[in-house]
Amino acid sequence: MQYTSSNGITFTDKDIERWANEAEQGFPNSTLEPAQPYEWEHKPTMQARTIRAPQTVWNLLDQEAAKRSLTPSEYIRQVLTRSLVD
Repeated sequence: MQYTSSNGITFTDKDIERWANEAEQGFPNSTLEPAQPYEWEHKPTMQARTIRAPQTVWNLLDQEAAKRSLTPSEYIRQVLTRSLVD
């Protein structure tokens, strides 16, 4: 049987079987990256805080966020969370 994912990619029962086998073997031919901390948990209500930083720091943050297709706020939250959780 053929299926279509929400992003338009088609796959078959054979693909599903292959993916299941890879998962059961621990994805032997894959490089896995850690998920964002707590992304599967309910997101708490956000609170706004003001911090002062030089314009050059804000420029760097904006550039890094854009490289990752994130808003500056999303990028800052990820960086802060990683630095506190790791």
